[in-house]
Amino acid sequence: MWNGAMILVKEGQLLTGREKLSKGTGIPQSTVEDILSFLEKEGQIRQQKDTKFRIITILNWRTFQKSDNRATTEQQQSNTNKNDKNEENDKKRTFLVDSPEYQLSLHLFNGIRSNDSKAKEPDLQKWASEIDKLIRIDKRTPEEIAKVIEFSQSDSFWKSNILSTATLRKQFPKLFLKANNGSSSNKSAYRHDPEKFRRLAAEFAKDK
Repeated sequence: MWNGAMILVKEGQLLTGREKLSKGTGIPQSTVEDILSFLEKEGQIRQQKDTKFRIITILNWRTFQKSDNRATTEQQQSNTNKNDKNEENDKKRTFLVDSPEYQLSLHLFNGIRSNDSKAKEPDLQKWASEIDKLIRIDKRTPEEIAKVIEFSQSDSFWKSNILSTATLRKQFPKLFLKANNGSSSNKSAYRHDPEKFRRLAAEFAKDK
């Protein structure tokens, strides 16, 4: 619609005027005209002029659309590849016995084993990978994680449900709220003690 008149505009076309383009861009009308003339000479646009308006057709518009869609698809694929690579790197990473990630994994397993002496021995490297995500991605501190671990293994409901670090991470927000229970005074007894956990890890290895 232009000044009350119905005008059909197709895909890749723009109904406008030199004055309107000038106001919208802040470029003087004479410069707007020069730019449009240049683009027309370069074969990028075609103009249908009238005393009141002009229709600008973007030549090869569909080609540009396909190019944009392809670029978007390539970017999405690139992001997917990066995510896959990050996951691969996470799987390849080896955690030292005295690292917080490994220690907290062992801390959870010891809690599980205290509730069930026949609990199946886990792959602590895989477990440590989930603790790593809790610390690195979810921004949880080792002390917070330890407190939640201790709560989960002392609570009558959660001790039968939190049987791996993957489940611990999945349920962590809910567990964190329940563990704190509106109070910040209850602190975990957990401390980062590499020597202590080396001994625990050695005992764990002997049991295998």
